[in-house]
Amino acid sequence: MLVHVKLYSELKRYAPGEDNVFMLEFPPESTAGDLLQTLKISEEVPRFILIDGILSDEKSLLTEGCTVVIFTPVCGG
Repeated sequence: MLVHVKLYSELKRYAPGEDNVFMLEFPPESTAGDLLQTLKISEEVPRFILIDGILSDEKSLLTEGCTVVIFTPVCGG
């Protein structure tokens, strides 16, 4: 299944190419954790995962054509 991926802020460096927006193919029943492993994003890296706009975790299932956005927490004042 094809999955749309968008990486933001510091996580852009994990993109497989120059662009922070790309597509990856996964077998059925793959999870957000599988995506993180594919991109080699360590568990120690703080991040939020949104799947189709819904806050998710590593155990969340990916679906055909879903959009996964991964970004780091930001601080402001």
